[in-house]
Amino acid sequence: MQTLPQNLQDNISYPLLEFVILDYSSGDGLEEWIANTLADHLATGRLVYIQSPGHEYFERSKSRNLAFHAAKGDLVCNVDADNFTGKGFASYINDSFLTDENIFLTTFSTEQPNTPDVFGRICCTKKDFTKTGGYNEQMEGYGFEDHELIQKLSNIGLRREVMTDPKFFGAISHGDEERIGEEKAFRLIEDIYLSFLSPSRSDILYIFKNGTYATGCLVDRHTDHCGDPEYVLYPKTFRYEYALTTQEWEIGNWESEGDTLQFHSDTGEVRTYTFAGHLLTDNFKSFEKIEDKKLFTDMLMFYTQFNNRRFLHDDIISDITLPHSPDINSHRIITSSLYWPANEWHHLLSNILHPIFQHLAEENNAAFGILRLSKYRGPNICITWVLPYHQADTMLTMLHHEILPAIQPRTATPPVSTARTHSTFADFPTGQIAYSTYHFPTFHAERLDIPAVTFLSRQLTDIILKILAPEPIDEDTTFTLAFYLHALAVQCLGIPASGHFKSSSEDETFAPDNLLHVLEDNTSLLKEIINDLALPEFLNEPDNKWMKNWAEACASFAGNPEQSVIIGDISTLVVDTLGLPLKAKALIFDFIKQASN
Repeated sequence: MQTLPQNLQDNISYPLLEFVILDYSSGDGLEEWIANTLADHLATGRLVYIQSPGHEYFERSKSRNLAFHAAKGDLVCNVDADNFTGKGFASYINDSFLTDENIFLTTFSTEQPNTPDVFGRICCTKKDFTKTGGYNEQMEGYGFEDHELIQKLSNIGLRREVMTDPKFFGAISHGDEERIGEEKAFRLIEDIYLSFLSPSRSDILYIFKNGTYATGCLVDRHTDHCGDPEYVLYPKTFRYEYALTTQEWEIGNWESEGDTLQFHSDTGEVRTYTFAGHLLTDNFKSFEKIEDKKLFTDMLMFYTQFNNRRFLHDDIISDITLPHSPDINSHRIITSSLYWPANEWHHLLSNILHPIFQHLAEENNAAFGILRLSKYRGPNICITWVLPYHQADTMLTMLHHEILPAIQPRTATPPVSTARTHSTFADFPTGQIAYSTYHFPTFHAERLDIPAVTFLSRQLTDIILKILAPEPIDEDTTFTLAFYLHALAVQCLGIPASGHFKSSSEDETFAPDNLLHVLEDNTSLLKEIINDLALPEFLNEPDNKWMKNWAEACASFAGNPEQSVIIGDISTLVVDTLGLPLKAKALIFDFIKQASN
């Protein structure tokens, strides 16, 4: 009711246009509202109202196919009910196809992060839409139906053209629960239970009101092998971070009797669990009922997305380019987190890590590590290792084999009775080491001023952490990114030599384009960004200025292949971790480009 009148007005200058409105058994008075409010547009045929009664649930693919097939024009475009087209959108579509008719338009691209609100905006000729078979009606629930249509349009030889103008990306933001609230899975779900297995795995159990269930082992594949130092050095072969350890769910029927639930799988296996408060238990494991609304919605969305994405057959990335650097002066950054009780850190630092640091310096004076204390996924000492590129794998393995025997591993039972509201997985147990690396362009350390870079990295991290809302991001990632950016940009920024650091307020000659200066000048915006990140629905907040800035930054670099690659490399951390203002992003992209040449 907000978007349609505005969309009609914003495209009034384009004469040959019809808006097809599908009432998919909505039951919210849509027909009456359109008849009373938009009668003039109905009379001219500019607005076409159709109904599809008798549906118990909202079916995304079926409803879109009905609307597309009802359209009379040569060009068709999906515009979700919560989307604003923006002024002149119809003319833009027409002009694009006049220039090249062998294309389709989409807002979705790995180089251009967008909010989920506009992912469904896909435009093509009606002839090509019909040729592909349209949306896949076997896909039930939210997720990947638009990805598959994009794939099918590409498969018939059309070129994807990404819409980049932010004025066409307006939408009424809303949470995921509202996004999927009328769909079958959401309406049928009774309860969801989790059983924590490890820091990267949890068994998940869905119980539906129609007497069926689905269960499987959910795995975070990015952290599943994080204890192996060699594994993290190479690109991953999978596309999706979260998956099952099997290709299919275990499915079957359930029945309750007194304080027990009995599950009969389709393979003939029978298991019985007993209720104990909010737990389901047997002799081998306990499942905890999900009470947190966001986690509940996230897990339900994973269920439908996992089911739908299998139609794409694109999880495995066939062509893996191993990172390489011919420059003997190039370095890479690797993070390791050593989980240990905070009251014993002094022992770990003095008796174990200090000797290892000395050994590392003796092996290669171009390698070093920086310590930082963290509480992310359990108390730990985070070490940012800076290692010569060609020796990183052997040196990290050497460090790993020195640290492990020096610590006393302790058995830690994953938590059962306390769910993590921001994760399906347990904290890392005491005595475990977790590794991670970021496959950014390598940086050259021939003239690297290590004390200067270290100091400014800590300073940048402290600025961010001082204004954090509770636990929106982890210190480990923040510091690693901060260090990396300064390592690349130290020469370009004109950072003063060690021992001469002054804040921008104390030194009038401080470079106005210094990244630190930019961040300090944008403290209020940065605080808004960090607070947004702390909210469950931060991507969908209506006043999300940093997300709009990011879209503008991506659009401005869309025509430059080199900068597009850079955006792809750093977008995850820059957007999801820092959400830097547009000016800072532009500086970062430029510095990385210069440092990488």
